[in-house]
Parts: sequence; C-alpha cells; structure tokens
Amino acid sequence: MFIFILGLPLAAFGAVPEAGTVVEESTQRAQPTQELDPADIEWMKGVGEAQKEGVAEAQVEEVADEMTWFAERVAERIVGSGATALWAKGNKLRAETVVNGHPVITIVNGSTYYMIDGLNGAGWAVQRHQAALDLEKKRPRPFGNEGERMMEEGAEVVRIERVMGVRCDVFRLTDYRGQREVWLTQGAVRVPVRLETYNRANGKTAVTRYLGWVGGHLTIPDPFFLPDPRYSIVEMSYDKYLDLKMAGPENMMPVLFPELLSGR
Repeated sequence: MFIFILGLPLAAFGAVPEAGTVVEESTQRAQPTQELDPADIEWMKGVGEAQKEGVAEAQVEEVADEMTWFAERVAERIVGSGATALWAKGNKLRAETVVNGHPVITIVNGSTYYMIDGLNGAGWAVQRHQAALDLEKKRPRPFGNEGERMMEEGAEVVRIERVMGVRCDVFRLTDYRGQREVWLTQGAVRVPVRLETYNRANGKTAVTRYLGWVGGHLTIPDPFFLPDPRYSIVEMSYDKYLDLKMAGPENMMPVLFPELLSGR
C-alpha cells in the first residue's frame, strides 16, 4: 500500500486568474496515463508531479478508503465571502463554516449527519437517507465532487487551461438553469480548483474557489469526526428531519451538504 501525496500550498491558488492561460483547445484529454510502479510514486508531491508522470487511476483507488484530504472552499459573493474548512478521511467529513456569525460544524460519519452550532454547543444528529449512503460509494471523497456531478449530467471538456502552473480540464454544462464551468486538475487525482455558475433567471454568476488542497499524508484521528461530548445533540430519524423541515425554516439547522444527507 502506498500513499499518494497531493500537497498544494494555499498560495498555489490564492490568486486564481479570472480566465487563466489557455494552452490548448480540445475535447480530449491531453495525455494518456501510463502504469508506474507504486514505489516510484510513493512520495510524489503536488499535482504537477502527478501530471508529469501520468499516474494511473487504478493505483490511486488502492488507498481511497483511507485517503485523507484537506481544502478550503471560498464562495465569492457581492458582499463579502463565505469560507469553509474541509477535512475528510475515507467517507468521513468534518467541515467548519461561519453562517451569520455562528460557527457551523458539519460532521458526516457512517450513517449519521451531524449539524452543530458551535456558538451555543447544540445540534442535531440525523440518520442519513439510504440514497446518500449509496452515492458516497461512487465519490472519490465527501467534498469537492462538483466535476463528477457535472459529468454525470453530461458536461464536456471545452478547453484546457493552466492555473498557477497546474493543467486543468475545464468542463462546461449548459441547461435551462444556466451554465456551469468547473476547473479540474488533470492526472490520476482530479480535484476542482474553481467553479463558476451562471444563473439564467437572475443573470448573476457565482464563483467558488478551492484553496490549499492537501491529500494523502494527513494523520487525522477518528475522534476528529465525532462531535464534542460537551455538545447537546438531539438524535432523529430522516423522516423526523423532514417533518421539521416542512414546519418552517425557523425550526431548521443549516444543512450545508445536502447530497451527503439526502443523496441529492
């Protein structure tokens, strides 16, 4: 068993250009992957190295169950921005986001989805829908799967760009709702670095960036994916959660990762 390290410093994508540098117009992948001995790639560092050597996807899947990830997701808005710190180990997720001044902690562990208000130390533990449990088996990690979702809906590569020296396939999907583009790194380990969503109804474009991708070499203890025992947690079934949702937003805790709770 080997560890594939994907270490991108925060500075690597701290100033992503609006359009990037177009290096090639293509609807095909630029280079085929080739088989490498695991010993040759055990300590490769960075997306650029993986792309240069053409690491085979099958070699990465060997460690997917215990793969660890970290990234920061920043959603650009008209007023301010929203940032989320994300950690994953296999299918486990921990995310920390500030919503209206409240630090919201999201934990996904097994069949349970936790949403916790870190300011008052209270939260819910909701049993996940079976569709979410089935879907996670198809995902490379609990977050940063915008590219996979778009490809499932028919997105295609429209160009190849370099973002701070890293080659990215730019996938585009256009439908009645508008247009979405996602910048995915090339190579065996593909992660998003930028997402643009144009809303046809209001004519606005939302931009989300992923910063500081680190994968494979983080040692994250399992208790990190459990709530603080001092928190007051209310356990409930998925049906009970739906009842509260129907009762009105004033009764709700924020669900920031609906795909991981409901499977859609």
